[in-house]
Amino acid sequence: MSKKITVAAYPAFSNKDKNPYNHLLYTNMNDVDVVEGGVLNIIYADVLHFHWPELFLNHKKKHKFFGKMIILLLIIIIAKILRKKIVWTVHNLKPHENLYKKTSNFFYNNFYKICDGLLFLSEYSFLQAKNSWMRGGVFYKVIPHGNYSSVSANKIQKNSAKKLLGVPEDSFMYLYFGMIRRYKNVPKLINEFKKIKSNSILYIAGNVVNDENLSREIKKSISGDDRIFSKIEYISDDYLNILLSACDVVVVPFSDVANSGSVIMALSYGKNVIAPKIGGLPELNNIVGGIMFYENDFSCESLELSKYKDVKSIEIDNISWEVVSKNTENFYIEICAHD
Repeated sequence: MSKKITVAAYPAFSNKDKNPYNHLLYTNMNDVDVVEGGVLNIIYADVLHFHWPELFLNHKKKHKFFGKMIILLLIIIIAKILRKKIVWTVHNLKPHENLYKKTSNFFYNNFYKICDGLLFLSEYSFLQAKNSWMRGGVFYKVIPHGNYSSVSANKIQKNSAKKLLGVPEDSFMYLYFGMIRRYKNVPKLINEFKKIKSNSILYIAGNVVNDENLSREIKKSISGDDRIFSKIEYISDDYLNILLSACDVVVVPFSDVANSGSVIMALSYGKNVIAPKIGGLPELNNIVGGIMFYENDFSCESLELSKYKDVKSIEIDNISWEVVSKNTENFYIEICAHD
C-alpha cells in the first residue's frame, strides 16, 4: 500500500473562526493527511499548499512585514532544497490591501513560477491571471469554492431571527454582510436604499478594513433613516447565522469581484443575491443559480425584485465539499506524480 501524501497548508485549520473555507476543505479529505503549515512541518510534508501568501506581504509595521517576508522566503527555500511540491490556490488576483506595491507586484509576477501547480476557483480567475501576471505554461485546475451547507444547517426561523435583531417582523429585509472595503460600495448601497419608499429595511453588518474615512462615511450615511440597521464590527458566526436566517435577500453591489465567499454563504442559506454581472459570479450562477444580476451601475432600481425574471433556483449541492475536497486530493496526487 502506498504511503499517504502529507500536505502542509498555509493555513489549514487555524483560520476556522474567520473563514471556514480551509477547515471545510481539509476535514472532508480522506486520502491525504493535512497539517498546519509551518517551518518545521516542511520536513514531513510532501506538498506545501498556500492559500493567501499575500498575507505575508501586508503589515502596517515594517519590522513585522520584513519578519514575515523572511519567514516566507525561508519556507520556500527549504521546500525547494527538500524538493517538496508547492501548490497555490489563487483566491485573489491581487491583494485587497496593497501596502507595499512594488513587493506585491514582484511577488505576483514571480511566485507562480516556483509553484508546481495552481488552483483557481473559476475559469474567470484563471483567464484574468493569464492576462495579467501569469506567463507561459502552468499546471493548473479549476475547482469551485465549496458550499456552506454545514453552517446554514444552524439557521433559525425567520421571525425568531428578526426578533433577536430587533427589527420589524413584517418588514422585507435586505442584507449586506462581510468585510467592508471601498470597492464594495456600501455607502452607495445605503444612499440608494434611502430612495426606496416602502417598509423594507436594510441591515449592514461587517467591519471596515483599514479605512477610517470609509467608516465615518458609512456612519454618516446611515444616520437619519430608522429603516437602516447596522453592526459595523467583526461579525461572529452566531450573529451571522441570525442575520442570514432573518433576511429576505442579500445585496453585494461590488464594483470589482473575482470570487465571493459571502455570495456562496448567502446561497447556502437559500437566499437570493442581488449582484453585478461581473467576475466569476456568472460562472457561479451557471453552476448553483440564485443570483439576480442588475445591469449597469448599482441604483435603487437594482433593489426592485420585480425586475428580475427567470432567476435560476438555488442548487447548492452542486458545489459540495465532498466533491471539492476529492478533486483537490486528486490534484495533489497528480502533482506528486510529476518529477
